[in-house]
Amino acid sequence: MLDMVTDRCCSAALFAVLTVMYPGAPAFGFCMLLALDLASHYCHVYSKLLSGETSHKKLSDDEPWILKIYYGSQLALFTLCLTNESFFVFLYMLAYAQIPGDFAASYHGLLTGLVYILAPFALMKQITNLLQFGVACNKIVAFDMEQRKGK
Repeated sequence: MLDMVTDRCCSAALFAVLTVMYPGAPAFGFCMLLALDLASHYCHVYSKLLSGETSHKKLSDDEPWILKIYYGSQLALFTLCLTNESFFVFLYMLAYAQIPGDFAASYHGLLTGLVYILAPFALMKQITNLLQFGVACNKIVAFDMEQRKGK
């Protein structure tokens, strides 16, 4: 559980910095990604607690196959998390690469290429977050409905 909290804090800090470095519409996008990240993970853990699960990584049979792969394989989880965070770190570095004379400017092409290579993985991670959020919200609603029936 502590690893998830530290991951959310690090991601929040990175998104906050990126909103300053990429103002306007990109900044709004980073805010939305932060909201999705926090909400999806909070709802996922909360739905697991409501169902009595001992781990947020344990999934039931009715959950989407993407989530089963994501949480069922340490390699898949590690790879998707690493490539997603790397995408945003390279976006951070790319902002400095656009400043003439900056050390990172000599790596502009490399950083741009890495951002393009990692973008599909970052997109996949956001799709996973959306699925996680939707499934968790449905489980929370189902739990609430059951509780109301009992009253």
